[in-house]
Amino acid sequence: MPDTLSAALLDYSIDIVPPPLQVSLNSGAMSYAVIRFVASNSNPGAVNLSRLQFVLPTGVLAQSLTADAAAVLFRSEPVGEWLMAMTAYGVFTAIPAAGQPVAITSNGLYFQLDNVPVNMQLGSVRITIHETASGPNTGEQVRSVSFRVAPR
Repeated sequence: MPDTLSAALLDYSIDIVPPPLQVSLNSGAMSYAVIRFVASNSNPGAVNLSRLQFVLPTGVLAQSLTADAAAVLFRSEPVGEWLMAMTAYGVFTAIPAAGQPVAITSNGLYFQLDNVPVNMQLGSVRITIHETASGPNTGEQVRSVSFRVAPR
């Protein structure tokens, strides 16, 4: 469940493996995580999705998830419908492969970030999703939702 009230048109959930998220040890043993995102539409009409951005806080501080965003791998389902790339450090952007917004109706979307090296600091981390979409009664705009996770 998001930790902020969301104006996003789609509903989002996040799942982190392994639960609970484990910090890396000072001894050099790196912990890695998989972050799964599911997007679905609970609106009566289609949501036209142009772009999603998954933002991982980077650095070595307690509020950072990873210091090595370049190690993160990514994928989406349905396969071939979305193109993904790291467009800024720690920002993973998904756009429709066809170059046009995708109408999201009753089918959900799945995005996964693999091989996420977890920071060595205990703390609360905010993962944010920026959605660029339009709905039956709304024009295209960017809306955001955030989730808090706490590596242990």
